[in-house]
Amino acid sequence: MLLEAGGRDLAQKMKEAWESEDGYIYQLRPKRTTGDFQCRVQKQEIGNKRPEDGEGKVLMLVGATGAGKSTLVNGIVNYAYRVQYGDDFRLKLINEVENEGTKADSQTEWITAYQIVKQQGIAFPYTLTVIDTPGFGGTQGIKKDHELKDQIQEFFSHGGHFGVDQLHGIGLVVPASEERLTPSLKYVLDSIMSVFGNDVKNNIFLLVTFAGMEKPLVRTAVRAANIPFRKMFQFNNSALFSQDKDNPFNQAFWDMGTQNFQEFFLEFQHTSPVSLTLTKEVLQRRRLVEETLQDTKSKLDAGVSYSALDRLELLREAHAAVRQHGGKLFLRYAKFLPGLNHADLTSSSHDEHVLKKLTKDFNQERETIFQLTEKAHECKRRLNDIAMKPDHFEIAEYINMLIDAEEFDNRPGSTQRIKYLKEAREKAEFAKQAKPV
Repeated sequence: MLLEAGGRDLAQKMKEAWESEDGYIYQLRPKRTTGDFQCRVQKQEIGNKRPEDGEGKVLMLVGATGAGKSTLVNGIVNYAYRVQYGDDFRLKLINEVENEGTKADSQTEWITAYQIVKQQGIAFPYTLTVIDTPGFGGTQGIKKDHELKDQIQEFFSHGGHFGVDQLHGIGLVVPASEERLTPSLKYVLDSIMSVFGNDVKNNIFLLVTFAGMEKPLVRTAVRAANIPFRKMFQFNNSALFSQDKDNPFNQAFWDMGTQNFQEFFLEFQHTSPVSLTLTKEVLQRRRLVEETLQDTKSKLDAGVSYSALDRLELLREAHAAVRQHGGKLFLRYAKFLPGLNHADLTSSSHDEHVLKKLTKDFNQERETIFQLTEKAHECKRRLNDIAMKPDHFEIAEYINMLIDAEEFDNRPGSTQRIKYLKEAREKAEFAKQAKPV
């Protein structure tokens, strides 16, 4: 169990409360875990939570695959329990090898809310919930990123049971090496921000990882993506689990991290909570837009896109061919003229009957497309009002880059991945055409 302690003694008490395999790193285990296995969302309580502790404050970490979110959580844990650089141990909450595996499969992670329970001696005067999320922009592609948005929606929908009802801060985790706004970085940033309502813009913090001592240029890249953030803090956790205490760089990076954690949590303490109501609506409407546009495109691909003149011309061709060559030729035209049969085209009274039927069918199809498009437009107009990133469909440049990379690498399965990427590009271009004016 976690023991209460005062001041500096807390770190030593934490060490005594947990076990270590190598005598240096002590693995923290949750007191209680609740979650949804199917949706891969969970909450883990670190410590004994009491009713009088309240709900505390909630920080959600988001970023690309490999940005260092999980390592940052481990850094927060050591800061929270007041572990010092000279101590002969470290605390670990997330086993990254076990949790993430390689960068290639790190998107299989769960969304996990780690609740670090308030106790005497801890570095902040409240219970802190840190939400660690899978990364966007991983090697499994755009389809996996769409699934991640659905996963986030599921997490938010569970509320306080094992999700959260509100956020006090969003930590946008970006490596210091991202010095310019490349198509891939823009895609990741837009993907992340497309999740949230615009009422969170004053609660976003830029958390720069793998940082040196100088001010990182990534600040400029994020600004260029039109993403607001309240403040920037920089960390380098390369020294977090190092046992080389004589390395001056390790000491410098540790001290930089400690100072930035102090400044961050001082700022974070004064943030106001933001309800997830608007964010949940953004996710719901974005899903509805995508489903509606897909439905519309499916109908168009099925042949509804033929204009009235095209179909009337086909009707004339079919009628003449059937009258001259018999029923076998009708099969050539049948798929383009649904609802018509051989008798329709060979009947002596075909003209009036078939034209009326064609006109009726076409008008019904046109009305269906119109209704679907209006539905998508309505959702997108609402997204323009409430979303941080209203229109997240302009990703063709990023998709083209992925296609080029797949064609160059020619790895096993690339043919199928390229096929999906081209389909995704088609959908993005179609969605762009449906953009409300």
